Amino acid sequence: MPITLRTYASGDTDYIAKLNYNAATVQAAINALEVLGGGGGGGDSASVNAFFYNLFGGTTTLIGPNSFKPAISGTTLIVAAGGAYLASLGTVVNSLAPQTLTFAGQPAGTYYVNVNSLGGVTRDLAAAEEVYSVYWSGTALSSLTRIAPAIFDGTEANAARISTALATTYLTLDARLEASELQLIATAALAAEAANNAAEALAQLYDLVAGEGGSLSRIRKVGLSLDGGGGVLTTGVKGAIQVDFEGVIIGWNIVADQVGSITIEVDRQASGIPPIAPSMPDTTTDKISASAPIVMTSAQSAAIGMAGVSTWATDIDKWDVLQFNVTAVTTLTKATLYLRVQEGVATTEEPP
Repeated sequence: MPITLRTYASGDTDYIAKLNYNAATVQAAINALEVLGGGGGGGDSASVNAFFYNLFGGTTTLIGPNSFKPAISGTTLIVAAGGAYLASLGTVVNSLAPQTLTFAGQPAGTYYVNVNSLGGVTRDLAAAEEVYSVYWSGTALSSLTRIAPAIFDGTEANAARISTALATTYLTLDARLEASELQLIATAALAAEAANNAAEALAQLYDLVAGEGGSLSRIRKVGLSLDGGGGVLTTGVKGAIQVDFEGVIIGWNIVADQVGSITIEVDRQASGIPPIAPSMPDTTTDKISASAPIVMTSAQSAAIGMAGVSTWATDIDKWDVLQFNVTAVTTLTKATLYLRVQEGVATTEEPP
């Protein structure tokens, strides 16, 4: 708050009162400054030293990342000008010009760049208000490392508000970071949307090609589960399935409840469109598995690719009935088998 002093005019008779008033006003203002500065009468008030201590966390700190920053030049360190808070003294010091530290003739070791109470720098083997360290081999300097933390100075704090990429100056660094985060979120959302659109487009292409019988057609599974009702499976026809698509058989899989052996013939019969009752295959005249039936020997699972069904009549038309006939079995009480069918037109290679 500004102070007001009384002025004088010709003919005044209260000079003493005005002088005393002005003196008291100036004294009060000076005392207030003393309190703020940690001086007389302000022992229980916040002092400048306490302010610095709380600001820097009681740790020697560089004011600006480039303050007292050394650069190696042969056997010499050239230390830049700058400012620093010295924890042991509880005060801020500065240097207005670069300083030089020479190492020629010094013993090898790790040296510390220490800052003294006048803002001067020294090279010492012991740490004391250290801001950097450097290794001197006796002939060369290396491993220059900043030790003291650094805070923004005014120029850097102002520069932190400016985004060159966005060509925008923000009121605060926080506002700039928030804008960047929002942009990242928007970018991620766009990427997710693009990926989703790509997936949908691929699915549509897949369905389109599959519907036309192209090479991207999907693999369908046609099969059934066999259950011996607690006992060993028996031979004979175990079931049939009418398929609602056209395709090509490219292999088969079988999984059982335990190790055992089984042989299954596959039959096929053309049939009409539902609700016409399906036509059932004959186990002799309609067999399509030729002399290479589904066979699992002393195992719990088995699978065959295209090479294993190369002698089969593998083409399947829509509404065909596929039938599974067990011709031999031992040990197994349960098993699940299915044919792998590539939906669409025949192909010469098994899809991955």
